[in-house]
Amino acid sequence: MGDGVVVVDKGGRFLLCNSAARRIYGREPLDGAVDRWSETYGVFLPDGVTPFPAHQLPLARALEGESTDQVELFFRNAAHPEGIFVASTGRPLRDAQNRVTGGIVVLRDISAHKQVEIDLRNTNERLNRLVADQARRSQQSRTLAEMSSLLQAAASADELYAVVADYCERLFPGTSGGFFAYSASRDDLERHVCWGGYAALGESTLIRPSECWGLRRGHPHRLDRLAARMRCAHIPSAAAGAICAPVLGPNETIGLLHLRFDLVDCVPEAVQQALWDEREQITVTAAEYLGLALVNLRLRTALQQQSIRDPLTKLFNRRFMEETLFREIRRAQRKRTHICVLMLDIDHFKRFNDRHGHAAGDTVLRAFGALLNDNIRSSDVASRYGGEEFTILLPDAAVDDARRKAELLLERTRALRLSCNGSDVGAISASVGVAMFPDHGEQPEDLLRAADAALYAAKQRGRDRVEVAVRSGDTAV
Repeated sequence: MGDGVVVVDKGGRFLLCNSAARRIYGREPLDGAVDRWSETYGVFLPDGVTPFPAHQLPLARALEGESTDQVELFFRNAAHPEGIFVASTGRPLRDAQNRVTGGIVVLRDISAHKQVEIDLRNTNERLNRLVADQARRSQQSRTLAEMSSLLQAAASADELYAVVADYCERLFPGTSGGFFAYSASRDDLERHVCWGGYAALGESTLIRPSECWGLRRGHPHRLDRLAARMRCAHIPSAAAGAICAPVLGPNETIGLLHLRFDLVDCVPEAVQQALWDEREQITVTAAEYLGLALVNLRLRTALQQQSIRDPLTKLFNRRFMEETLFREIRRAQRKRTHICVLMLDIDHFKRFNDRHGHAAGDTVLRAFGALLNDNIRSSDVASRYGGEEFTILLPDAAVDDARRKAELLLERTRALRLSCNGSDVGAISASVGVAMFPDHGEQPEDLLRAADAALYAAKQRGRDRVEVAVRSGDTAV
């Protein structure tokens, strides 16, 4: 028989032990000593480590009158140093009076079948891990794609930083970190946003470029026990693991994406290595998306400024002023308040160009524009209307307020002392016309026309003065 067959009497003496059973036992059977059978033949539980209780062996239970079916045993002895799995079925032997006189067991080597089960189980476990890993990576890819989309749609730096904090917490639950951007001087990096309790650590909000290996090398830098890389000076000794990923723009480093991680000691080193590699890859991808978004935001901001600003004086342009005036008039109508318009013109501007060249004229325009911008409220709007003509919108201001503001501007214009190419450009003065909603016009074009008429009157009356528009039917003063 291919299966082992063993028969013993009530005292444990072997009456039959075929060759298949001897091969499994690894030796000739020894009579008696039932309580030492596990030790004698090297019988263990299926875990291959725990000795099988001798009194629970199918043959021992058969001698007690109990039948067993397919009990799984593990034999490891001199004949089977690697061990084999055996299925054992036992039955008691009885005489005519139904008394137990012995026992019989059939031993079947199921190692090949067991190995197939083990291989199948291992394969299933590997497949489950692969499926879980794939699902996790797919989720990470979707999260990164969402992050990229929101970053590109952010209308301001604050919105962009909020997206970074939210999605880094989603990508790395339970971790902390922050984004640091270079200051204007590029001497240090300032923390603009943080998450995961990073602020509670009480660390400095500034990082010097020399303190970070990632910034110095221009490559991601990782701190963990496996990589054994150098610790950045800005990372305290209490931090177990971290990744520093430079955020790059065209031909420059914009900032640093910094994340802190806890170390995982209860998994094999290979698994830890794969985990850290995955973390670094995701961090680098997030840093790339952040860099692209910051560059695009800068470009959009620059284009927006170019579309609403005068390139020479840096004041708002005429189109922006007219759109703003329309909105302010609607607001003033709802709130029943006033809005004044100052129309300003530099006196005898052509003389500056004729005497000193167009560079001198540009110098005067830039200086006058800066003077206007420095002497208005944050709610006021100063713009270059065209040529040497300028306008200022004064929301919630009455005529007397506007006149006083205009007089102050003229006084400070007279005090300007400018030179171009080493020569003095001479005295500078301006004329101002004032108009107020709704007294001098209820539509933007009417209000501007009234302010322009007042400006013309100021020039007609000697320049370097302020004139207020008059309503139709009123007599000019």
